[in-house]
Amino acid sequence: MPLAGGDGFAGYTIVRQLGSGGMGEVYLAQHPRLPRRDALKLLARDVSADESFRERFLREADLASTLWHPHIVGVHDRGEYDDQLWISMDFVDGHDAGHLLVERYADGMPIELVVEIVAATASGLDYAHNQGLLHRDVKPANIMLTQLDEKTERRILLTDFGIARMVDDISGLTATNFTVGTVAYTAPEQLTGEQLDGRADQYSLAATAFHLLSGAPLFEHSNAAVVIGRHLQTPPPPLASVHPELAPLDPVLATALAKNPAERFERCSNFAAALAEAAAEKPSTTKHASAAQAPTQAASTSPPTLTAQPKLPTRDDDRPGPGDHGSKRRRTALAASAAAAVVAAATIGWLLVDHRRSAPPPTAPSSNSAAAPPLSTPLSVAPPPPPPPATFAASAIDTLMLSPTQIRTLTGNVFSGISPTEDMVVAKSSYGMADNTGQVRPPTCVGVIFGAEHSVYSGSGFQEIRDQTLDPSTYTSGNQLEQTAIVFPTTEAAQASWESQTKQWQSCTDLPSEVPGTTGLQMGQRNGEGGYTWTLSTVKIAADLITMSMAGYDNEAGSDRACQQALGVRNNVLVKVAACQGIQTNQSVFQDTSAAGSYGQRLARAILEKIKT
Repeated sequence: MPLAGGDGFAGYTIVRQLGSGGMGEVYLAQHPRLPRRDALKLLARDVSADESFRERFLREADLASTLWHPHIVGVHDRGEYDDQLWISMDFVDGHDAGHLLVERYADGMPIELVVEIVAATASGLDYAHNQGLLHRDVKPANIMLTQLDEKTERRILLTDFGIARMVDDISGLTATNFTVGTVAYTAPEQLTGEQLDGRADQYSLAATAFHLLSGAPLFEHSNAAVVIGRHLQTPPPPLASVHPELAPLDPVLATALAKNPAERFERCSNFAAALAEAAAEKPSTTKHASAAQAPTQAASTSPPTLTAQPKLPTRDDDRPGPGDHGSKRRRTALAASAAAAVVAAATIGWLLVDHRRSAPPPTAPSSNSAAAPPLSTPLSVAPPPPPPPATFAASAIDTLMLSPTQIRTLTGNVFSGISPTEDMVVAKSSYGMADNTGQVRPPTCVGVIFGAEHSVYSGSGFQEIRDQTLDPSTYTSGNQLEQTAIVFPTTEAAQASWESQTKQWQSCTDLPSEVPGTTGLQMGQRNGEGGYTWTLSTVKIAADLITMSMAGYDNEAGSDRACQQALGVRNNVLVKVAACQGIQTNQSVFQDTSAAGSYGQRLARAILEKIKT
């Protein structure tokens, strides 16, 4: 029986029901202690009774709770109460895209709104994929929108994260949970149980975009088996057949909806950028042959891509991939069985993939411009101005992050996991600013040590910020690395921030010693119960990169550290890397800044090289 307003559940107080489905019910609930209302999802008792499902649910809900992204609904808590598993999430006061489509846009949403929805959702998906998670149920009903007027800022969020599904065995299909909606947006390789990566979510996002633009699902039919068969065999119908003015979008959608994942865009943000570019072009001048032929080169605003693509992380390496010979025959043979066993492949949840086998971020190819021939007759006119520098797309900020494998390789295994052959792990990852001013003495020098500082970038007008901290493992301390990227709307804004911070770094190195009668020891930093006292080297300034080395000792913990800080700028992007090593020394006051090496500079340069000039 559904809960009523005022009922209690796991300490929460129910306000009202928000919705229900085959997996359970969702309620608006008052938090037990905080002055906050959450969306509380209760899973059905028969689902909760499955032991293997319960273990997977708890594990994957924990993983989902570590995600923070402006376009992902946050997961707060999970547990089991009265024989029911539950999970609490942010409450989004708005409507899902499917509801808006039915209520307001029966013939399809405005193209500008769809482009905005796709861009936001793609950003959240790429972030999740970088953390080793797949969504597997991207659809209009799982995309939430707040207000639709211009008075307040609209938010677009992807929801239903952390809900594990029973996907162990394709024989688990039952008549109660098999619906056309289950498969309407599902990728072919997901339907046939083949190996999955982030491009399965991209297919679902493209199918969602088609529905939002046209007002009808990609393959509309009342029989789910027919829908599955069309996903596996039938090319996507052209948007132009419904809305001729949307013809420029057809090649982009055809790429994202390719049956073979290898023929799709490399990342969801590539698809979003290509869609935005196509939407901005006039039908009479649109040319999208490149989008259909080469997914990784479909849009000039898409992030740079690898010239030779490594194998992406998958669930089942022993299975033939979708690009193997015979896959088309296998897909045909599996169409009927997939219709009879779709729950395993089409239900949603998080899929954990191997972090250490994740493909490295794409690297920007170099380009050379041919020199113009000299004029036969000298003219007394000024030469044409140089072309403006390329602007890096904020939506592609994830591509700037170095992978743990790249970091280990670039540093000669110095920044590695527990052993030199293992990778570091991402201990902290965010798209927001932090406030560590209370940990640094004097607070004005906080930007020297930390990357995404509120006091440094608040009010700077940046578009996107990305910050990652990596450790040898989740259980040990030792070498630590922080990489930060900040995308500004213009080159001038990025350059101004770099110059301002250069001056601030120099002022920090000029501070007097905190210990009378000594040199150095200019800064203090709290670290747990103890704290470091840092000696700073002079700031070395190059055309686009500044570096500074630091040596710190902790009298209470007896540990020493040496760090190189690097801050670089290229076009409209600012990059900061802090590469810190644990140092074993018998010195009572450690001040050898040369022990830091040049790892910060090396890694910052590698990130800058990804930015096209």
